[in-house]
Amino acid sequence: MPPKPLAIDVDDLRKRYESGKSLAKVASEVGYSVSTVYLRLRDAGVPIRTRAVGNKIGGTLRRSALHADVARLYGQGVRVLAMAQQLGTTRPKIVRCLGDVGLPVRSGSEANTIRLRSAGVRADVTRAAHLKFGDGNRELAEELERRGIAAEREHIVDHMNVDVLAGGTLAVEVHRPGASPLSVESRERQRIVDLLHRGFPVLYVWAYRNSRCRYDVSACADQIVATLDLIHKDPSAGRQYRVIRGCGQVVAIGGTELEHRPVVLPPHGRRYGTCHQR
Repeated sequence: MPPKPLAIDVDDLRKRYESGKSLAKVASEVGYSVSTVYLRLRDAGVPIRTRAVGNKIGGTLRRSALHADVARLYGQGVRVLAMAQQLGTTRPKIVRCLGDVGLPVRSGSEANTIRLRSAGVRADVTRAAHLKFGDGNRELAEELERRGIAAEREHIVDHMNVDVLAGGTLAVEVHRPGASPLSVESRERQRIVDLLHRGFPVLYVWAYRNSRCRYDVSACADQIVATLDLIHKDPSAGRQYRVIRGCGQVVAIGGTELEHRPVVLPPHGRRYGTCHQR
């Protein structure tokens, strides 16, 4: 008794094949041999493509998929080289794809601007960057918590990352560079103004790494506690910034009018003056 023919949905085979898939691809999807798929399509009157035509169609489909992936990653702000690495191809090929779909090649900074429009990405990037050298932040947060004061590390405020948010109110920054955080050309100066405008009083711990004025975590925590107490007693203090040295010495107090900023003493190095700590 001859075997019964396989119950294959020829219409399904035709749709798959005419969508541009190869015989081998269709066969793998339906679970039959290539020869079986070929015979059923031929018997149904479906024109079978030559290998050259099939390769051309397959290449077009692969390019279409690549174009779609490139456009998607481009919209996410992924840089050209990163696209090539993610998609397993080369940078020149990504550049050609961008040209095919009418998208300009962006610089790395332009791509990063797009990426950082996402609040989640912005927070992740900022937090990772600050955690790389945040030992002083951690020590200060732990000291505050030992004193019963809530201390949240890496608190995100819009585009800014606050090293430690003390008592849910005071933005504490541990400033490591030797240059004054209030100098006209520093980003920290504008950062102070931005935080004040958003309702956060600011305390900058100016703990210059090479300073003779060593970083005294306990003394800095004392100043934070004193500032929090003052804010609770005097609401106007909640609209001010303070800069203290790593030893706890207060060197500047002011508000948003930083064009009339107080004079900030230079860091304590070998060629500078002494500190009350010595």
